[in-house]
Amino acid sequence: MVDRVVVKFQSTSMTKIFCFILLYSLINFGVQSQNAKERLSIGIDLFRSLPTYFQSGYTIEPSLIYKTKYDFLIDLAAGHTSIDKDAIYQNIQYACEGNYVKLGGRKIFAKDFSIGLSVGYTTFTEKGVINYKGNLFPDFILNKNQTNSFVFVEPTLAYEVAISSKFSLITQLRTSFGLSKMSQPAFPVYSAPGFGPLITSTDSGKNPIAVGFSVRLVYTIFNKE
Repeated sequence: MVDRVVVKFQSTSMTKIFCFILLYSLINFGVQSQNAKERLSIGIDLFRSLPTYFQSGYTIEPSLIYKTKYDFLIDLAAGHTSIDKDAIYQNIQYACEGNYVKLGGRKIFAKDFSIGLSVGYTTFTEKGVINYKGNLFPDFILNKNQTNSFVFVEPTLAYEVAISSKFSLITQLRTSFGLSKMSQPAFPVYSAPGFGPLITSTDSGKNPIAVGFSVRLVYTIFNKE
């Protein structure tokens, strides 16, 4: 039997905060900044790439960001994740690998702050080497694989701070909501590339939810008045 720790999450308060900020930004959507500039930037997510986050593994997520003169940003990101982790289940060595893409928009509602929404798609394969310790029977090892893919939406709250005329850091808080249920033929899904570690039980058949935090290093290719 495979056991996993499940953490319950209440998203009501966060949803209210996102709705309030989104409403505020929509009211001011047509207001052009006095110093509005068009800008094209490329970025790389630093937080996702930390190898210690998953003990062993990596994530590569480059992005392309276009800012219009009306303080609206179009954000495209794609990535690949490979994870190896031992301390998830009591008797399984876990691995996950897959790709994802996200496209979204953000509106600057205050200096350096923006609120947005992205739509993402992820496809991945999880592998588990399950070690069964027998009492009446000898120990044995069972290899299990499962593949999943699903679409998700991701409200985000971002803050950008300039480091120089070309470089800046974007920190983002996000809550990701899966739009489809996942099949788990072997064991509950632990993590989905681009989506994040799951904090609600997926064995119940419920749509997945994840929360996350990221830091992107951004380089401006060009600015246009």
